[in-house]
Amino acid sequence: TTFTDIGLDCATAYDYRVHSRGCGGFSAPADASATTDSCDGPWVDLGSAFPGTHGDPVLTVTGPLFPHTPISIQLTNALEGALAYFVVGIQELNAAFFGGNLVPDFTPPGFFIALPTNGAGAITIQELWPAGFPSGFDIYFQYWIVDAGAPFGFAGSNAVRGTTP
Repeated sequence: TTFTDIGLDCATAYDYRVHSRGCGGFSAPADASATTDSCDGPWVDLGSAFPGTHGDPVLTVTGPLFPHTPISIQLTNALEGALAYFVVGIQELNAAFFGGNLVPDFTPPGFFIALPTNGAGAITIQELWPAGFPSGFDIYFQYWIVDAGAPFGFAGSNAVRGTTP
């Protein structure tokens, strides 16, 4: 099943990357139904990056948020070999944090986890989106990286919101 098969015009379809156009080879699962005539995709860049040694760390999330489809969460432009806190929430907090703006509310059921950046200052997480989330469910992602070159010792990526179709 392709976008065209479920009634979407994909000549300039969103490929499920924030601010990136093109069909990107995505095929919706056979049980997916289109409830919109838009190809805008489920991810919205909310901004709120806070610079570190290499400028603003960049968070890019891809994937359609249909059950059992792949999603990719990628941090780039962070300090190499640094500890990065991946923050996940189901609502916005928008709290002042080390000079920046912490967007996801990580109180339960939200969470945060510490992960190391690689030698290129990047982290990539690839998983399958689980089943069971209702249509219109929002999830928020953001990274905060320990970075002595940042004004207050932490650099923050842009925040991204995903909404299930």
